[in-house]
Amino acid sequence: MQSIFAHRGVSSLAIENSEQAIQLCAQYGLKAVEVDVQLLADNTAVIFHDADFKRLAQIDRQLKTLTLQELDAITLKMPHKDNQSVLTLSELIDIIKRLDLVVNIELKRFGQSCDAYVQNIVQPLIKELPINKLLFSSFDFELLEAIRAYCTHSKIAVLSDHFDEQVLAFIQKISAQACHLKDAILNIEDIKNFKAHGFFVGAFTVNDNKRYQQLMQAGVDYVFSDVPHLLSME
Repeated sequence: MQSIFAHRGVSSLAIENSEQAIQLCAQYGLKAVEVDVQLLADNTAVIFHDADFKRLAQIDRQLKTLTLQELDAITLKMPHKDNQSVLTLSELIDIIKRLDLVVNIELKRFGQSCDAYVQNIVQPLIKELPINKLLFSSFDFELLEAIRAYCTHSKIAVLSDHFDEQVLAFIQKISAQACHLKDAILNIEDIKNFKAHGFFVGAFTVNDNKRYQQLMQAGVDYVFSDVPHLLSME
């Protein structure tokens, strides 16, 4: 497993989850990327984090209410960054193959069924990408259970902004390979606990190089960073 995932691509330099942000991984020699995936109203899978477009396009529209044709009319805009369009899952798969990246797919679900996510996101990814270069993650425990039921050998990480025995029990229940925890709540004892159970530990979001070094030395397996090109153990 790579020690650094580009969080939504190199999102400090390009609009998050965009083709440009992902392409920058290759420019900086990065081997792993994390992106967010969700479904449109017509069940097209697209690469986007937020539920709406207020932050990234200054439009008050919910993504889950749009069709692909309607989405094509929206341009993502942020100060000091090039305008971008929203990628579809099929476009992402082509980029991941071309750049030979490990990809963490974080699934965002806003009321749609788990079956729709498995059919339109999980199935195509498992079909098109090597299993050793594909990791699914989510805060959505119900969805993670559905993914595990569909594919017993897929790599799964449980996302959590807190740690307790319930989180640990769920990780064990679905035979997840990893837990991704918010950097602010990580401590040495939690890291040791997870490692003792044989799980990988990921930390998000780590943008300070000194903190990156501390986490790696403490036993964290990998981090997610908006500035992955600036992190180093040296």
